Amino acid sequence: MNEKLSRTLEALNRRGFHAQGFATAAQMRQAALALVKPGQSVGFGGSVTVQDLGIYEEICRQGHPVHWHWHADAAARKQTLLDAFLADVYFMSANALTETGRLWNIDGNGNRLACLLSGPETVIMLLGSNKLVPDDEAALRRIKTVACPQNARRLGLKTPCAAQDACFDCAVGDR
Repeated sequence: MNEKLSRTLEALNRRGFHAQGFATAAQMRQAALALVKPGQSVGFGGSVTVQDLGIYEEICRQGHPVHWHWHADAAARKQTLLDAFLADVYFMSANALTETGRLWNIDGNGNRLACLLSGPETVIMLLGSNKLVPDDEAALRRIKTVACPQNARRLGLKTPCAAQDACFDCAVGDR
C-alpha cells in the first residue's frame, strides 16, 4: 500500500470510519459484499464506481431486497429512493476524498448525502484511487472539472459543464 493511501486510511479511521485499502478492485468488491448479511435490504446511490464493480448484480443474485433508482422506471423512482434510504445497507461513492480524510460530494437528488448522514445503519462507500486528492482545493477542482462534467454528459444534461469540461455554477434548468 502506498504512503498516500496509508495516510488517508489513517485519517479516515481517526474520523470514525472503518476504512480499508485494497490492491485491486476485485479485492474491494469481495470485502464490500462480505459486509452484507443474509436477508438484509440494500440501497444504492448513483455511482459509476459501484456499477463498474458489479455490486448490484451480485446483491440481486444473492436474493437481497434491492433498491436502486437507476434500475427503477419513472413511476417507481421516488419510492425506490425512499426505500433505499430505509435499507439496512447502502452502497455509494464520493466525488473526492482528501488525504486528510474529508469526503466531498455534490449530489443532484440529495439521496446519497441523506443516506450517508442519516439513512441506513451501514453505509459502504467505495472509492477508486482516482478520487484521492491531496486537499480541499484539489477536491473542489476534481468535482468541477471531472465529476460534474462526466455526470452531466452521462445523464444527457444540457449544462455548460457537459459541453466545456468545467462546472460554472450555472443556473440552467438541467442543473
